[in-house]
Amino acid sequence: MRVRRKRRTIAAGMALIGFGAVTVAAGAAARAAGDRPGSIGAEPPAALQIFYTAPVLVRAGDDVRIPVDVMCATSRDTACPARVSMSAAAASGPLRQAESDAAPDLGFDVSALASGALASSAPGGRAGPAAPLSGVVRFSIRATSAGAQAQLPSGSVGGLLRFYVVSSLPKVRLPLPRAGAVRHGRVVLSLPWGTGPDHAGVAMGGGAAAVGPSAFDVDRAGRIHLLDTEQSRLTVFAGGRPVRSSRVSAAPSSDLTVARDGTTYILRRGPGDRLSVTPVTADGMPRPPVTVGTGIPGGIESAGNEAYVHVYPLDAWLPVSGAPAPGDAGDPAVGAPVPGGGRLLSVARGRWLRLGMLRGGEVRAPVQVGTAAQLGELMLAEPDGSGGYVAVVHVWRDAPRVLDAYEAVRIDHDRVIASFALPRGTFSSGASPSQFRVGPGGSLYQLRATPSGVQVVRYRMGGRA
Repeated sequence: MRVRRKRRTIAAGMALIGFGAVTVAAGAAARAAGDRPGSIGAEPPAALQIFYTAPVLVRAGDDVRIPVDVMCATSRDTACPARVSMSAAAASGPLRQAESDAAPDLGFDVSALASGALASSAPGGRAGPAAPLSGVVRFSIRATSAGAQAQLPSGSVGGLLRFYVVSSLPKVRLPLPRAGAVRHGRVVLSLPWGTGPDHAGVAMGGGAAAVGPSAFDVDRAGRIHLLDTEQSRLTVFAGGRPVRSSRVSAAPSSDLTVARDGTTYILRRGPGDRLSVTPVTADGMPRPPVTVGTGIPGGIESAGNEAYVHVYPLDAWLPVSGAPAPGDAGDPAVGAPVPGGGRLLSVARGRWLRLGMLRGGEVRAPVQVGTAAQLGELMLAEPDGSGGYVAVVHVWRDAPRVLDAYEAVRIDHDRVIASFALPRGTFSSGASPSQFRVGPGGSLYQLRATPSGVQVVRYRMGGRA
């Protein structure tokens, strides 16, 4: 593909490389300074890595841009220039390529491909009333520097990354709580700091704040599985009392999930960003750890009796068992696999949150939740078990009054049926990977710290707690 050069005119400062009729070159300034990746010759990079922001779920006709950042460093810890390219295709069409020198604020404009994903999958190749509701764009990213190469997905993972396109996206409005107005829920587990089965292990964190248990989950019977990394222990609680305890190896950032058959999967990040998962059987017996891959862990979830790890910078879900997620045809799974098959697509940007269920290659029940505040990290997004969604997202604003809180929301198709603010209650090391979980009946559970110990709190999502 020949890339036509134009002056940078993007208001936000992003330099775009386009797959459509209009393209903007990102590397012109670097080449004008004589800093060409092909001319550095001598020293190969000691580190070359790609980071990107996944679109996940978009609406046809929107501006869709994929920011790409390449980290290139020599053995002397100096930056090195690199070349970055993206190969992308609408639906099952042929891959097209665009490339540029790596630069700050580099992005690839895939708007035309997103719109074409619906048109190319319609009967007769034309969009119209008979066109499917959704389509897909497949892509990969590659960076090169002095003979070295990095790629997403990597050769060990294989396939192509994906994002999904819908022809329409119903919108609902998320009302914001008053500043300082939070729901406190019902405490279903409370453990004082200390040692022993009825206490939560504690270590001193930054600023002498307590660092405690890193993760938990709630099984189908409502029992709480708590990972206490300071005491190297996985404990199962029923009615607030311990019923089983297993000694496990875990780190402060470890995460866990409980599968349908009662197996608990514990995710740990080791040296060299090696990700391993230790299964603990329903009767409390730890099994040898399984290596999933390398990367930055974004969490672990179960679907049926299988477990999947969310891995960055790939931003996809890798199966613990090695078997591909259903419906991926060898591609990395975009969206968290959910019980009953399919995957949950979720993404938060700016002032909106988008959710949708992917089943049989089609996006079903998509919805956009808008707010008057800026959204930060999406802490949780799960189906509620009755065709809707439960989500927890960080919301922030500085006017007319400061608001800095977690907001929980339950959505039933195209309406909000519950929303409220939650206490922050995080540990000094930051938010836990699984600080929030959905339990039986669609109730929301939160793991939080207090000066005296750790608590698990339940919130009824259909009304007041």
